[in-house]
Amino acid sequence: HAAHLPQVVVASLSAIETHYVTASAPGLAPYSPDHAALLVAIELLTALEGDFWVKLRGLTLALTPNPNPNPNPNPNPNPDQVKLRGAGLTYSYSIRVSLDSRRISFNLFKCGDMLGAYTAAKDIITGYASGRSQMSEVDLDGAKSTVAYGIIAGTSTRLGAAAVAWESCYEGKGVDYGKWLLAELRTVGAADALHALKKYIVPQLTLALTLTLTLTLTLTLT
Repeated sequence: HAAHLPQVVVASLSAIETHYVTASAPGLAPYSPDHAALLVAIELLTALEGDFWVKLRGLTLALTPNPNPNPNPNPNPNPDQVKLRGAGLTYSYSIRVSLDSRRISFNLFKCGDMLGAYTAAKDIITGYASGRSQMSEVDLDGAKSTVAYGIIAGTSTRLGAAAVAWESCYEGKGVDYGKWLLAELRTVGAADALHALKKYIVPQLTLALTLTLTLTLTLTLT
């Protein structure tokens, strides 16, 4: 049965003082009907003040102080608000879609508790997949707006437009790809984002994945 087990590489690097988790799975083609919905689902998870930000980084360890602190803080905060960063589990995170390699990667950076951060992130994602958590219309519209801005901003200058056109030649995208993706984005609903999450993101959190873990080993000399 060894051939069916996940491949795990454990590397000791003396220059690394923290831990990282990287999981990669097959992705999609540029004109996939799920592409826009997947971008929205990723933005919902990783947005500023989104689920990963609040539940992984938490509100207690913000990098900068709140310029407008709430004079009447909630005396009974949601315990999910400190699942990752607030609990000291991880410093940062990302979910990326590569149209070049046709793969999707899930990453946790600088983990104080690598397994704890992975477990907490899995709980957030599977919460949506199981229906335990719901995608609100407000969050959905915000995610769609952010994705749309990223598409438009990429071609807002001559240099940016030229770079996008150059990349399109190698990624199998037409010159009007941005317009196509924006049109697709307008039709994305909560059910579409949930479908993309279940199809492309949840499989990365199963046992049948390949993990590359970097561990810090401490040696005591006597």
